[in-house]
Amino acid sequence: MHRYQFKPFFKHSLPVAPGAAARAEQALPYQITTLCRIESVADVERLIRQCLFGIQGAAPAISHEPQGQGKLTRIAVQIRCTVPERASLVRLVSRLGLEKSVRSVCWQSMPGRLN
Repeated sequence: MHRYQFKPFFKHSLPVAPGAAARAEQALPYQITTLCRIESVADVERLIRQCLFGIQGAAPAISHEPQGQGKLTRIAVQIRCTVPERASLVRLVSRLGLEKSVRSVCWQSMPGRLN
């Protein structure tokens, strides 16, 4: 019976950029924009606050403005979160998409904002 010695594939560990761990924990700015019926603004805002409750740091800045003929409202949420906390934003956008009164929802990063 032959014995084989397994050698590590990499002789050395892969280089890591200096400060990479600090950048991963840095809070980045994001914006979530939702278009919903005007009579459902309170319910949608409550859902947003519930879903973003677990994110550490500053509270989200939420603003609304009427759109079109007054039957729809645009709700804009601006928040800072770390890369690991970004999963909460994905869950929120998915959850808002399931709401009957929500017509559209999108989210984006906002480089250079919320400083």
